[in-house]
Amino acid sequence: MTNFMKSRLVRNLAVPSSKPGIAKELERHADIILKPTITNVGNSSSSNSKVKILGVFQEDVDDRVKAKIGPQFEGKPGQRTIVYDVDYVLGRHGRRILYGRDEPKCYFVYVGLGPKNKFDAEAARKFGAVAVRTAEELKSAEVDILLPTLERKLAETAENIVLGAGLASYRFNRKIGTPKNEEPTQVNSLTLMMPEPGIFDAIERGLIRADCQNTSRYLTDMPSNELNTGRYVSLLQLLAWKYELQFGILTPEQLLEMGRGGIYTVGRGAAVPGAMVILGRFTDEKAPLDVLVGKGIVFDTGGYSLKTPSEHMNGMHMDMQGSASVAGAIAAAAKLSVGGNVLGLLCIAQNAVGPEAVMPTAIAKIGDRTVQIMNTDAEGRLVMGDGVSVGSELRPRSITTLSTLTGACILACGEGMRAGLMTTDDKLRELYLRAGEVTGEKIQPFFMDHPFLTGVLGKGGPADLLNLGPRPGGHLTAQAFLKAFAHHTNSKGKEVEVPYAGLDMAPVMTADGALAEDPRFRGAKYATGWGVQLLTEALARK
Repeated sequence: MTNFMKSRLVRNLAVPSSKPGIAKELERHADIILKPTITNVGNSSSSNSKVKILGVFQEDVDDRVKAKIGPQFEGKPGQRTIVYDVDYVLGRHGRRILYGRDEPKCYFVYVGLGPKNKFDAEAARKFGAVAVRTAEELKSAEVDILLPTLERKLAETAENIVLGAGLASYRFNRKIGTPKNEEPTQVNSLTLMMPEPGIFDAIERGLIRADCQNTSRYLTDMPSNELNTGRYVSLLQLLAWKYELQFGILTPEQLLEMGRGGIYTVGRGAAVPGAMVILGRFTDEKAPLDVLVGKGIVFDTGGYSLKTPSEHMNGMHMDMQGSASVAGAIAAAAKLSVGGNVLGLLCIAQNAVGPEAVMPTAIAKIGDRTVQIMNTDAEGRLVMGDGVSVGSELRPRSITTLSTLTGACILACGEGMRAGLMTTDDKLRELYLRAGEVTGEKIQPFFMDHPFLTGVLGKGGPADLLNLGPRPGGHLTAQAFLKAFAHHTNSKGKEVEVPYAGLDMAPVMTADGALAEDPRFRGAKYATGWGVQLLTEALARK
């Protein structure tokens, strides 16, 4: 049995044997988390939906098609034409499918797909999303999607269409004063007009991937009055039950006994204490372990280093999205039966201001390092320091952190463009670059050479490390700080480094900037759930 399986931490984990009991105020959230957005899905050659989406490649637009759709339609990517209440429409193989006068009215929506040789997985995801958004506009909760015949990768295309459709179907709505006739339509039924064998398995995979990412989005979108640290822990336990994940909790006091004071220190000012939630998925006790650490700050005021101006706090209920995406990725990997042994360490706290809140210049102990807190708004690296330190003691193959860590990364990558990747390990760099290309959750790699560590060294002060380095390159010094905890001590008393990768998803926390027009997401006020697909793909490739 490998060392990590012998550890008390892992031995104490257990899959919840029954549905966990939750507080009454969480029942509505539990129902949403347990139920997928698209509840009815299938593949068939016929359907009664009034909205039928037909993808058209540029090569297939001839005079006959233009006569039916209109001369302006050229099949370019994103081009869309709606034809209402027609007698027939061109089928997948050029055949006419007749609709008699007694049939219900239909909308036939032609969507340009561009050249066939450029129609890739990302284009398929966006096509599925456009289909759902179009059905919403036409006030239909059902939609049929018809794609021209592809010579290869039909199952992969179907999976990605469903993934895009599932992500687009997500809504987070707390409006109660909207007139009934103005309420938005939520699509919950999808039919792929592709009756080929094997497609249903692909459809199921797409739904699972969308469901796990939407769960991350929902947890993140919950406002500060609905999600505190205690409620977050309860919902994560519910998630563990749903996906049959091993589950455990370490309280701040237990972490202090283990010599990890990050979560305790950051959460001291909050009414509800923090916790480290542990989600495990073990497939082979002889196989290596990969550790994922997620930042779970349910709200970040900045502490005594208060965020100013005050509007900088808007959206800080989303500062736990890294942990939600780690949970979603482990759930997806379990449901899809991909990857090997993985342990998620979700570092949860609220960074509040109060009589007991930590003050600047305080010193905390995290593992075998002491940290002087020069800025209480650099709290994410403190709580995740606990996670990296605890995870490293299990001697894993690798440690990856996912977090909304720094504003500096937004400046470096641009809003909505890419997440930042900081690592000195070539294998991890290539793994995440490739996974990003496959999933469309792209990353920007940065060099993280040893000199950046000097920015967070104590420099003759009373502690080993500072929690804040120089402002230039702040996304690098933050990751250098976390990397300082990615090691364990061998039998000879020497430090052994654990391969470390840090993903800073602050640029893609919400659908802002370059993501504003992406049909899969709901705009700048809503979470993306970024990282679920990337981490799932990376786990599958380990």
